Amino acid sequence: MRELPDISSWQAPEGFNRPRPSRMYHSEWDNNCLKFECDRDIDRCDTMELTNYDDPSSKPCCVHILRDMAKAFDDVMCELGLEYYASYGMLLGLIRADKLIPWTADNDYIVTKQTISALLALSEEEKQVFTKHGISFFYDNNL
Repeated sequence: MRELPDISSWQAPEGFNRPRPSRMYHSEWDNNCLKFECDRDIDRCDTMELTNYDDPSSKPCCVHILRDMAKAFDDVMCELGLEYYASYGMLLGLIRADKLIPWTADNDYIVTKQTISALLALSEEEKQVFTKHGISFFYDNNL
């Protein structure tokens, strides 16, 4: 595990806990995001099948996309040696059924102040691990 700095006196920057705006399509990081609709059909999507992103006649299942995102996030955090915890609905699904609940709309994580500090202190070279796993890493205090 990576050595984490002591941030016991850390103060969140002004606006750090502000909610994200509901519409962010004008943002600089949106250019890296895939845009497509996903399928919320629980009967079709409550499976452990691989996500099909390439079939134009069938939308990929939303929960499968979230599962792929969770896997990529876990790969990055493990490679960086940083800790995080699944929480809320994500944790409920993982405990009850060993998979995400099919009607979920997001992945829920808890990270420590030390983890946040370590993420913010990553060098440009270390941040490449996000790109390697298809994740955009950004921090914008103006949200």
